[in-house]
Formats: sequence, C-alpha cells, structure tokens
Amino acid sequence: AFDLATRAWNRVTNPYAGSMSFPFTDGIFPDGSPVPPHIYDQIEYHPGTNSLVVLRTMQSNVPTNMPVAAMFSFSTKTWRHSPANSEQHQVSGGWSVYDQQRGVFWAEGGSGTTAFAKFDPKVSASGGRMGAWTNFSPKVEITDAVAARDPDHDILLVPAFRAGATIYAVDLKSPTSAAVTIQQGGSAPSLQAGNGWEWSNLRKSFLYYSGSGAGLYELKLQGTDWRSGSWNWAGLTSSSNNLTPQNPSGAPYSRFRLARYDD
Repeated sequence: AFDLATRAWNRVTNPYAGSMSFPFTDGIFPDGSPVPPHIYDQIEYHPGTNSLVVLRTMQSNVPTNMPVAAMFSFSTKTWRHSPANSEQHQVSGGWSVYDQQRGVFWAEGGSGTTAFAKFDPKVSASGGRMGAWTNFSPKVEITDAVAARDPDHDILLVPAFRAGATIYAVDLKSPTSAAVTIQQGGSAPSLQAGNGWEWSNLRKSFLYYSGSGAGLYELKLQGTDWRSGSWNWAGLTSSSNNLTPQNPSGAPYSRFRLARYDD
C-alpha cells in the first residue's frame, strides 16, 4: 500500500509460499489469497468494506482466468471470495470500474467474453462467500481496454484504441442497451492500447496518459448531450513538461490513478 502522507510503500501481506500444485479450485491458494491473474484493468477498491477487489482469479500458471472476485479487507487482513459468475466475462484483458452511486463494480473481459457484468460486493452468498453477479450483453469486447465513469452523466467511457480510435459510452441507467460511439473533436494525441484513463471531477473531463512520454491529455464534453455532443481533446502538458517517470511498456492500464492530498 502507498501512503500519500509519507510517499512510502509498505507490505500489507506476505505472498503465498506453499505448494504450487496447479490447478487450484476457483483460483484460490490454500491460504485464501487469489492465484495472481492477468490483471489489466480488473483491480479496484471498495470503500464500503475497505477492501482491495481483484475481479478475477486464475486456476493455473497459464492464462486460465476464473470469474471469481477476491476481496482483501484492510481492516481484518483477510481474503473473502465471491461465487463464480455463471458467464465468462474474464477473458484476458478487459476493464472494470467502481460505481460510487450504486456501490457496485462493472466489468467486462476481452475479446470473446460472453457478458458485461455487475458485481455487488455487499450481498452475502452461500458457503461464506460474498457478492452477487448480474450479467448483461457484452458491450465492447476489446482485449486491451480501460474504462472510467463520468458521474455527472452516469456513463462509462471505454477507449477501444487497440482496434482503432473508437471510444464507447455505456449508459449505466440502461445497462441492457448497446454501447454508443461518441463523437470526438479537437487535436487527439497518439491513441495507444492499455492507456491510463481516469475521470477528473475537478476538471469535469477524462484524463488520458499513453505512457510513451507524450504528456497528459483530457477529453471533455462540449455542451450537455453526451450522445450527440462533441468530446474534444486538449493537451495539458507542454513538450518540456512530460510526465516522469515514463512507463517503458507504454501500457499503464489500471496503474494510473488520480489522488488529491493536502491541497
């Protein structure tokens, strides 16, 4: 865990050090910790239970992802797990978002997934499990994607830059509806898969970081209609003020976050 006050990391848990007899049922080690999956943008925080939430696990040492959520409580220092989802939404890749208004998570796997899923961590399940899944039709199905929520319009914006320049909007008031392609304007940066992508409530815009050292950009709606209005790109950093350190792989995925402290 990273402490914003001290700017220092500290280890919260020790890694599993037991037998590696793959596969593990539901992707859970005997000590209760999840078998580390290909995370991409599938790791979140739940303030209601003060928990780290990993929205998939992995049965073996090859990418065999399991639609099981693992939740680590920072209060009790213990892991809890969800029942397995009945649909496969956890193909390698994909994205997840925490919805503060509803207290749930939205998630979708990569190419070949069968569901756009809602996960509610507050619901008790049988066998000491926690959480409940609700499945909808797939919305984007892009292997490398990230997503963030605009709380003012109650939508998710999902850049599908591995497949081109398209950005999809998902209307959370109508999760059964198809995703909408938004209209983009302004001077777009180099659009790379696996980018950093977050909503800034202060700027009322989405922030984009490609990880290639090209700087920080925002995407902001002009007007009030998110379906028909133009979402315009604008650069926020000068050529002499790029973000440091740069990500050598050019793929921040969910490792890009905004934090306000002591301001």
